[in-house]
Amino acid sequence: LPDYLRVTLKGPGWDLLGYRLRDRTKSLAISYERIQEQDYLPASRLRNQMGGLFVQSVRILDIDPDTLYTQLEQLTTRSLPVHPDLRYRLADGYGLSSSMSLEPETVDVRGPRSLLDTMDSVATKPLRLGVLDQEVLREVALQLPPHPAVSTPRYFVRLHIPAERLTEDKVIVPVEAAHPKPAGDVTF
Repeated sequence: LPDYLRVTLKGPGWDLLGYRLRDRTKSLAISYERIQEQDYLPASRLRNQMGGLFVQSVRILDIDPDTLYTQLEQLTTRSLPVHPDLRYRLADGYGLSSSMSLEPETVDVRGPRSLLDTMDSVATKPLRLGVLDQEVLREVALQLPPHPAVSTPRYFVRLHIPAERLTEDKVIVPVEAAHPKPAGDVTF
């Protein structure tokens, strides 16, 4: 079930103003037995159940979403690795001084067991960085499945790409024998 419904009302201004000035949140109790009968609740049934929440002069014009789909399933939490959806190229003369990293590398995801069992990682939203000629340190949003019951306590991860200029130089290293050359023939 969604966390909330958006309800469009029509009625006399003073009645609607009363709802706006007081707590605008109303609770709707939905009978568990009715949910078991079918896996959705259409707007017509929701209108009937909401009728008692408002004074008689106020009419319900619209309910969004117009149908509540119910799927009674146990919610569970699973720790999943984060997989960056990332595209970049290093500029000429640049390289990575160490591995790219994400902080944290895993996130806890809560949702229906049947959905979490199909997931092997959580992707980030696509990030296109182009050509890199410097270090990148950025917050990247996670891309969760579009399911109302899926959540995570953390919606961003920190990405670090240690791009640095490569250096080249010629070094002359003198070599000396540690032991003097033996006299005579040496056989190995």
